[in-house]
Amino acid sequence: MRDVGYVEATPVISPYRFDEDGLLTIHTLYDRNVGSERCWFLNEDVRVRVGTVQLMDGPNLVSYATETRCTPLEDLEKLRRVAQRRCESS
Repeated sequence: MRDVGYVEATPVISPYRFDEDGLLTIHTLYDRNVGSERCWFLNEDVRVRVGTVQLMDGPNLVSYATETRCTPLEDLEKLRRVAQRRCESS
């Protein structure tokens, strides 16, 4: 449930489901439009989202996002050092 929808600025209730493979689908009916969003995890740190909006007055809109979990700075520094050692040894 959202207090304001992302397609129309009205309160909405969106049915959702999880498929057996973990894919989340959210479907929202607005007064004049229809929105759908699908989300899944490629691994524990990467999420993908695809959204579609069917506007009743014409165009269809599609969005795509790949989101990564914020990695702590010290972990990034460790990865940088490992990569640097690999470059120096080749």
